[in-house]
Amino acid sequence: MAGPDVLFLVCPDGQLMARRIEQQLQQTPDHERKVYWGDDDPPLPESFWQDLTIQNLFATPKVVVLRRAHLLKAADWDRLADALAAKPSSVLPVFCLEGEWKKKAPVPAALARRPLWKAASKRGWVWEQPGLNPRTLGDFVGQWAEERGLKLARGAQQTLAQALPCDARAATLELEKIELAVGDDTIVKPELAALIATDREMDFFAFTDALSQGGDPVAVWERVLRDQRKQSKEQMLFPLLGSLAREARILGLILAGEEQRAKVHPFVVKKKTPLAQRLGPRGVAVLFDLCMAAEQGVKSGERRPDQALEKLVADLTRLYGH
Repeated sequence: MAGPDVLFLVCPDGQLMARRIEQQLQQTPDHERKVYWGDDDPPLPESFWQDLTIQNLFATPKVVVLRRAHLLKAADWDRLADALAAKPSSVLPVFCLEGEWKKKAPVPAALARRPLWKAASKRGWVWEQPGLNPRTLGDFVGQWAEERGLKLARGAQQTLAQALPCDARAATLELEKIELAVGDDTIVKPELAALIATDREMDFFAFTDALSQGGDPVAVWERVLRDQRKQSKEQMLFPLLGSLAREARILGLILAGEEQRAKVHPFVVKKKTPLAQRLGPRGVAVLFDLCMAAEQGVKSGERRPDQALEKLVADLTRLYGH
């Protein structure tokens, strides 16, 4: 396989790392990919070592990705150094160091002092990116528009950058809505920034839209919430309840023909109208009931926040999948 013998990605944002991996692999479209997690138990199962050290039957390029590799222990890096020295050239190991940045790249001390890391740094096999911030979001928007053949009208790039969250997965979800709103046009106007959810608001629309289309609840839940919020279940519940109440209000206003009172972009009204019609007044009322039941269950001590969250998601799955 042409390119580096090993690749280290140092970044707290999983979506940015995924984009970097895709860029690296553009020259080898016919490859096999294996993904492992450093916080699994055990973090490096026997199948990992086989994928790392055994060549495919036809020497097909193979990429072995280890997410959250910053959690590995010194003994793991000892064994990895030996394995990497003997790995087939058709195997590309990719180690994702996803620790929190504090002024400098969070490279574990157990790795930084090893010849493996020093050699990779010297040869340019280390990619470091502290994640998105208000200064880099403009470039992120520009790259997104270029990849999709869209043109940014005057002021659109700055307006979108100011409204987007500093998380690549969440920002990408928001930009997907912008792309849908653009439609057949190729010009992104600044006013479309109104479609972007506020920093404290979960992208509930993407979550419920995917559920209503029969998406797998677990996959949908992780896609929309896991990387976006990076919070525990306890911390997710009440922001989700706020979004649920807002969703129910918007759907109710659409059914009543008073969508202008919802104070959302016309594109959002257009996308939500079929769901409102399918749920009907009774289904919208159930949304309010679910919201109140979850909140009351926690405040009364009947359920823990994580239990209330799991029940809420299960009830929403049944309602939207009905």
